[in-house]
Amino acid sequence: MANPPREPVARRFPRGHTPPYVSYGQFKSLLRRLQRDGIPTQVDSSIINHLSASAQIQTLLAFRFLSLFDRDGRPGSALSSLVSAVDSDAWATELRSLLHHAYAPVLELALNSTTLEKLTNEFQQHFSGTNNVLRKSRTFFLHAGREAGIDLSPYLRATIKPRADTPDRGSHSRSRNPQTESPPSRAGRMTSGAPSAAVAAMASHQAPLLSERLVSEIDIRQMTEVQQRAFWTMLKFLKEIGR
Repeated sequence: MANPPREPVARRFPRGHTPPYVSYGQFKSLLRRLQRDGIPTQVDSSIINHLSASAQIQTLLAFRFLSLFDRDGRPGSALSSLVSAVDSDAWATELRSLLHHAYAPVLELALNSTTLEKLTNEFQQHFSGTNNVLRKSRTFFLHAGREAGIDLSPYLRATIKPRADTPDRGSHSRSRNPQTESPPSRAGRMTSGAPSAAVAAMASHQAPLLSERLVSEIDIRQMTEVQQRAFWTMLKFLKEIGR
């Protein structure tokens, strides 16, 4: 039986959807932490408040692009499968499945013979972002693609720099003395002991911050590049004032 016609790439991935440009090591480190501490009932910035405001935003946007949680921050089955597979034999398979869903237009290229310039053009055609953001997005994709076992051309592999995974600075990353720990800052960011407490707060249905609601409720795909930059600047300000 003939295969059904494929939906056009332009319809599946409208221009304006910015792919992950967070550090790949930081992304994978968070997955390891979720594997260790468990996946919370809601994914929001409170579980990564040991990161800078910009890194929090980049991480949440990456999770949304990869469909790891829905618009309300509820984790999906893809996140559970990916977290379970971290550092196991199933990792490459799960990651490859995720990439094929999220980067469909890019993976329609013959990546085993593609040049960096061609890959750059594809990112510019299908995704939005400044040149610097798209450069970081390509870096994330290439690191993920290599770990997923995607056949990359020598021209692409040559651009991948050796990477050390970002150390997990979460609740168990170092020993702590409760008498010497710093109190929460004005921005609402805490010391390394905060993430576990934040997960407990989520479980008790603590009201989300304004910045968290904006990230989960506003679809940046409907924004222009200028509007996206303004949106991220506003979120950074809200984080700084603890909102």
